[in-house]
Amino acid sequence: MVIGSPLLSMEGKCRVTQFIQSSFVQLLVQLFQDVHSSHKEYIVKDHWVKGNSDAILNEVKMLEEMKGVAGVPRLVEYWLIQAEEGHPNKTQRYHNKIENSTVGAYHTHICLVLKPRACPLYMFRSKKELLRVLRNIVLTNPSITVQQCMVETHQILHRDCSLNNIMIEDCEGGSQGLLIDWEFTSRITSDNTYPTGGTG
Repeated sequence: MVIGSPLLSMEGKCRVTQFIQSSFVQLLVQLFQDVHSSHKEYIVKDHWVKGNSDAILNEVKMLEEMKGVAGVPRLVEYWLIQAEEGHPNKTQRYHNKIENSTVGAYHTHICLVLKPRACPLYMFRSKKELLRVLRNIVLTNPSITVQQCMVETHQILHRDCSLNNIMIEDCEGGSQGLLIDWEFTSRITSDNTYPTGGTG
């Protein structure tokens, strides 16, 4: 671990942050100040992504493309965490020996800042709200469903739609479904095919 001030550099919308204890704290302080001054609320998603550079930024690219779509979180900013200058923080660096079975199975550390803040599905306040949120995600009316809008309008398939990835977003006039975790998203090709995968 590197001790000192975090290294911040801009690559388009990407901020590369040197991974030290204080860097993440400084990020949270920044967000807290924004929340306090403007009453905005954010979600900080700090996680590890498996795969090459394209896979690492897949969720970022998809969220940028789906900007403004109801029921999809809005990407505010993202960080590639570095273990040291010029070297992203990967699980490979923590292995004493590289085995053939682990080649290509390494994960990279990335942090996303998202809006809006939402509640897990199990925190529904009434049966009516639960049904409304589920309807927003899965039904076939294009005016209310996230899934159909993404497939038919954007040719994007979520591939990991589960109860754990459906959130409740409070909005004007009530609440609606919010589909999160677009990490395994894939594009549907012109012949209506797409890669298999996801988490189940």
